[in-house]
Amino acid sequence: MSFLPVVGVRMTRRTPEEIESLRRAAAEAAARDAGAFRDLRLFVQFVGYPRSGHSLVGALLDAHPRAAIAHELNVLDFLRKGFGRDEILALVRENLAQFAASGHQWQGYAYGVPGASQGRTERLEVAGDKKGSGAMRRLDEDPALSGLLARTMAVPVRFVHVTRNPFDMVATRFRRTRARTGDASVEKLLALTAGLAQAVDRLVAREGAAAVLHVRHEDVVSDARAALARLAAFLDLDAPAPWLDACAAVVHPSPRRSRDEMPWTAAQRRDLDALIARHAFFAGYAFD
Repeated sequence: MSFLPVVGVRMTRRTPEEIESLRRAAAEAAARDAGAFRDLRLFVQFVGYPRSGHSLVGALLDAHPRAAIAHELNVLDFLRKGFGRDEILALVRENLAQFAASGHQWQGYAYGVPGASQGRTERLEVAGDKKGSGAMRRLDEDPALSGLLARTMAVPVRFVHVTRNPFDMVATRFRRTRARTGDASVEKLLALTAGLAQAVDRLVAREGAAAVLHVRHEDVVSDARAALARLAAFLDLDAPAPWLDACAAVVHPSPRRSRDEMPWTAAQRRDLDALIARHAFFAGYAFD
């Protein structure tokens, strides 16, 4: 295929001509590979927060032999531009081909799983998009998008919500934002995290608890096999031992405590403790 770049594409930054060119390329790719998508039975959309660990979870799920999880594709943006089912699935495949060509590198981290089925599938049963915070904002701004996604893909939609200790999420974003811009505000980052957490609560209320799986980053790194088996069961996938073993081999055995790398005021810690207390999916998280 010869597509416009689709890893991390932002439709608002594309001209109408570029979008139409991408649509034609996707349609042609889907037509050349007729039948490749006939076994699709589920679409999974990641939702959550920056620096939560959902890139890792998405990459590990993509390594399953019957799943294809795009990396930062922005499926909801393509959906709003009128892209159809097979066009979107063709873009998922092209996105993964580009991600593989990059060595599965993203923002200084490598997400490759040697020996697994990243970027290819035995049979495509579950497709999806790892675009956590951006997707959550779009779904909250336009709740009808989830229904449109299900109708367009012609399969049920499920949501994977990856969490991490909020102290670590805010600390990591603070460090990266300051390195990039020279300035950062803990209070602003805390407010952004709080807004996304509230949006998750609204999503669960709309879609039902059975449609949303909460996955803790800390559980993934402490026992990848158990966490991935739970994720596979949620998506009605099996959990073959070679997949679990390959994924467990690349997961660092303990999460980084970014919260220890920056000073906190007493007020900031109180605000984060209050945020944790407001949401059941953050239960048990604390600074210590």
